[in-house]
Amino acid sequence: MNKELFTPNKRKKISYTEEPIDRGINFDNVSNLDEQLFEIECQREENRQEKEKIKFEEQRIQLKEKELNEKEFRLDEKEFEIEDEKEKLRQLAVELNQTVSEIEIKTKQLEDKEKELEISQKKYLEKKKQLLEFEQQLKQREHDLKFSELTSLQSSLQQPIQPIQTIQPQQIIQQSPRALKQRKSIAPRMSVLSSSSSISSSSSSTVSKIPRKSLIPPTSTKENIPNSSFSSTQSSLKSKIPQRRPTILVSSINSNSSGGISQN
Repeated sequence: MNKELFTPNKRKKISYTEEPIDRGINFDNVSNLDEQLFEIECQREENRQEKEKIKFEEQRIQLKEKELNEKEFRLDEKEFEIEDEKEKLRQLAVELNQTVSEIEIKTKQLEDKEKELEISQKKYLEKKKQLLEFEQQLKQREHDLKFSELTSLQSSLQQPIQPIQTIQPQQIIQQSPRALKQRKSIAPRMSVLSSSSSISSSSSSTVSKIPRKSLIPPTSTKENIPNSSFSSTQSSLKSKIPQRRPTILVSSINSNSSGGISQN
């Protein structure tokens, strides 16, 4: 026969089977049954408390495991971030190497350009030096030419002037009218002298006194005369040049003679 009994705290049922009473059982030990049951219940209570403690510890361990899992997950995320940062750093290192190589190439190109500039500058300086030498030679030649002109002019002025043969009126009259026509048809030669110093055709005896114009340009600028000594020599030569003697032009004589013939 099955029976159910409750513990003192009524938390758990105890089932047991009731066997038929043996007639040979000693009933002296039956009085101690309640005490034994109480001890058993006490032990069970202690076991229950231990189980609760174990359960609490298990919960706490689970919480710690959860925290550890979260920390591990965070660490994994940080590891992924660190890997990403490492990859970025590698890419930056590659880019830096490329930029360094480009900078080296550009510096090499700049050095080559500097060398080319130095060579071109040397060539420019050489050409400039040659030009300066050429200019100096030109100036020296101009100086020599001017000096030779002055010397030739001085020598020509120092020579005696030959007298011009005068044509007598009788010789003009004796000429044929054909020669007179030819002479009239020929254009008179232009005089080197200025208009202010031209000789009037009315008088044949008057003679114009006109100074000879110098063929040399004025010596005021430094470009025409490179040296000051040359200017001093030129001024001294001008002071020594004698004045030109008065000359009788043939064209004026011819015009006078033709006028006289026409009047006659």
